[in-house]
Amino acid sequence: MRHLMLTATAVLLLTACSGTTPAPGSPDSGLVDRAFVSTMIVGRDLAPDSRITLTFGRDGQLGATGGCNTMGGTWSLDGTTLRAQMGAMTEMACDPARMAQDDWLGDYLSGGLTAALDGNDLVLTGSGVTLTLLDTKVANPDQPLEGTTWILSGIQTGAGADGVVSSAPAGVRATIRLADGRMDVDTGCNTGAADVTVDGMTIAIGPMILTKRGCEPDPTEVERVMSAALAGDLQVELDGSSLRLVGPQGGLHLEAE
Repeated sequence: MRHLMLTATAVLLLTACSGTTPAPGSPDSGLVDRAFVSTMIVGRDLAPDSRITLTFGRDGQLGATGGCNTMGGTWSLDGTTLRAQMGAMTEMACDPARMAQDDWLGDYLSGGLTAALDGNDLVLTGSGVTLTLLDTKVANPDQPLEGTTWILSGIQTGAGADGVVSSAPAGVRATIRLADGRMDVDTGCNTGAADVTVDGMTIAIGPMILTKRGCEPDPTEVERVMSAALAGDLQVELDGSSLRLVGPQGGLHLEAE
C-alpha cells in the first residue's frame, strides 16, 4: 500500500475571454471556491467508473483527481490559456488503468489548455482532448450526514496539510451510519455502536461497544484504526458524496453508498 503526504486543498483560477489575468483569488475569474467534475470527454476514454475532479480556490494553487490519487500544483494564465505546473501527488494503489490516468491527467493539465466557463459548465481543450466539467454542487449535491451509509475508502494519519492518507485494504467493507443520536459501525470484522452528538460541523462520539469476533489480519487492522479514530470530538468535512471525519491525530475518509 503506497502513501505520500497530501498537499493542501487543491485550487485553480481562470478568467473569461477578457485578455487580462486576475490576481490569484480574484472573483472576476468566476471559479473561486468552486469545484467541477467531468461529464464528457472527447479524444480519450476515461478508466471505467472514474471521473475527473478539479477544485478552485483563492490562493492560485491547482489540484485535481482522476479517480485514484490527488495531485496539486500551481497555475498561470495567459489570456484564456491555462498553464499548470503539477507537483506532489498522493500515491494510493489503484488498478493499472486509473494509475495510468493519473499520469495522463498531470500531463494534460500541464500542457497548456484553452479554458471556457459558461455558468456551471467548464470546458478545457488541448492535446487533442476536450474535457467538459460541471459544477459539483449541481452534479453531486451534498449527501446528508445522517441517514446515509458511509463506506470507508481511506485512512488518514495526521491532521490538516500534514495528513497522510492510505487506501483502505482491498476486500474489506467497513461502514458507519448516523441516525437519532447513534452511530452504527461495521468494521469489516465486528459490529457495534456509539452515542453521538452532531453540532454543526463537529461530531462528539462516546464510547463504542463492539462484538468480539476474531477476524483475518486486514479486517482486524481496519477495526483497530476505526476504533481509535471514532472517538472524542471530530471535525466533519462533507463534500458531495465524500465524508471526512478528522481529529487531532488523523481520521477516516468515506464515500456514500
